[in-house]
Amino acid sequence: MSRDHAWQFLRLGRNLERADMTTRIVDAGVKVILDPHQVSATHLEQVVWGNVLKSVSGYTAFRKVKRASINGDRVVEFLLNDTLFPRAVGYCMQAQEYAVTQLPSQHTSGDFAETFSALRRRSCDTKNNNLRGIDLREYLNDLQIELAELHVKYAEAWFSSIETVEHTAMELTG
Repeated sequence: MSRDHAWQFLRLGRNLERADMTTRIVDAGVKVILDPHQVSATHLEQVVWGNVLKSVSGYTAFRKVKRASINGDRVVEFLLNDTLFPRAVGYCMQAQEYAVTQLPSQHTSGDFAETFSALRRRSCDTKNNNLRGIDLREYLNDLQIELAELHVKYAEAWFSSIETVEHTAMELTG
């Protein structure tokens, strides 16, 4: 496929979806760890976070990058902030930022620069604040909301005129 505007829209959608799904998978891992019915053990944590990595095909990449044992803090930091692993939120945001600059629009990529900058700052929160447990779940929920808002911005920037045209066509034919 040519790397034209259609390709950039595919990249944009793929990476938005990947970022969202990665946050949901991490959230599921946190939920299992926080479950009061689970026996608390370091081994359980390694199993859960190992499975989280495997569910995003990141087990091998994590081991190569971190060169350390699997624990929640390292896995969360990797899956949210790594810029080289294609399913990490950091990589997905970087790829979206690039795709936006390649798309035609009356909006400049600067319209999205503030949004991407805010998401990068939030990413640094996990590095600096060592989020855990309920705080991490709240952070992930907020991140998912911000990704949904980004989706709306994409729709407004490139597809709102299509909806207007479709709505007008329906009024004319209806």
